[in-house]
Amino acid sequence: METHNGVIEWSSGTSEYVNVSLTAEYLTFVDRGFANQRHVVIYSRIDGASDARCEYYVNEPNPKARLTLCDDGEIKLIQGGNTLNVGRLKIFERS
Repeated sequence: METHNGVIEWSSGTSEYVNVSLTAEYLTFVDRGFANQRHVVIYSRIDGASDARCEYYVNEPNPKARLTLCDDGEIKLIQGGNTLNVGRLKIFERS
């Protein structure tokens, strides 16, 4: 069973489930690819890079891949300085 506590609804029309750590330090994506193999991608918050409105995350194995997450739920996927997708993160209530 996959664990996720949020979903991103991308402007491209796709939805992607994500696990946001309790401290919002990590965003973890799990995808089932070819032959049902798990593919895990983790974005880590960049300490000291946030501003009053947004947090910035990097995919450490691929530092050109970044996410920007703002307090209103807007999220941007950035690759090599170019915005690839924009969406909205919804976090489910924790029970």
